[in-house]
Amino acid sequence: MRHFNFKKIIFLIPFFMIFSFCFLIACQHSDTNSSQFSQKPQINNNSIVIESNSVVIDKTINETINENTSKIENKTLSKLINQEELPQSQKLVMIDPGHQSIINTDVEPIGPASNELKLKMSSGTQGIVTGIPEYQLNLEVSLKLEKELLKRGYQVEMTRRENEVNISNIERAEMANQMEADAFIRIHANGSNDSSVQGMMTICQTENNPFNANIASDCELLSNFILDAMVELTDAVKQYVWKTDIMSGINWSNVPVTIVEIGYMSNSAEDLRLAESEYQEKIVKGIANGIDDFFGF
Repeated sequence: MRHFNFKKIIFLIPFFMIFSFCFLIACQHSDTNSSQFSQKPQINNNSIVIESNSVVIDKTINETINENTSKIENKTLSKLINQEELPQSQKLVMIDPGHQSIINTDVEPIGPASNELKLKMSSGTQGIVTGIPEYQLNLEVSLKLEKELLKRGYQVEMTRRENEVNISNIERAEMANQMEADAFIRIHANGSNDSSVQGMMTICQTENNPFNANIASDCELLSNFILDAMVELTDAVKQYVWKTDIMSGINWSNVPVTIVEIGYMSNSAEDLRLAESEYQEKIVKGIANGIDDFFGF
């Protein structure tokens, strides 16, 4: 029988333990490296997810912006289409801010083929308190009227947009004729030697006008509608529709025309009111309402 040498076994135990210990350390180190390698893709994945989410967010924002922009554009287009569908869009209104800063003392015929002559253009009156020239007041009110009519859908043209012009009464009427305006609205303010006089009036030709009696009834109708509507909104004194054949700007017109006298600048209280923007807005809304009534809108 063969016997084991226990002394040799005991001698090998320390080597065995050292080997085991080294093996365990090597395994642990291997696991650590393995864990590190397994985490890197996770980090990259997170990065990819973040970048992907950023793309989604950017895409969502862009889509929202585009959608909102499209809605705004569609709304604007819809508004334009609706405005074009308004009956007012078929009507052209020519606005003439009366007078100008340049006085033209040359003369012109009061009507076609007439021997009676009249100044081409005067500067008009001025405010007794404010000192505002009539031509400036007329332009301010006319520009407000243009804005109001455009808002209602009308086509609008102006004979002037500044005060430093030199356009005669005949030339202004010819502008309306050439444009084939459906209404020619001439904005003026009044003056009187009697400072107590105040109120609004409109002016048109008589039924027997030798130059354009064929449109006299339309002009009277237009004058009445505008006068009534202005007085209703402003509570101003209502004077009347003055029928006369001495106005060259009316006599040369081939389209329905009226002179709108919005008040007396020679009256202190009315002069101050006429200078107020809020009162001017009431005037232009009244004129616009009268134009609507004339066309049956």
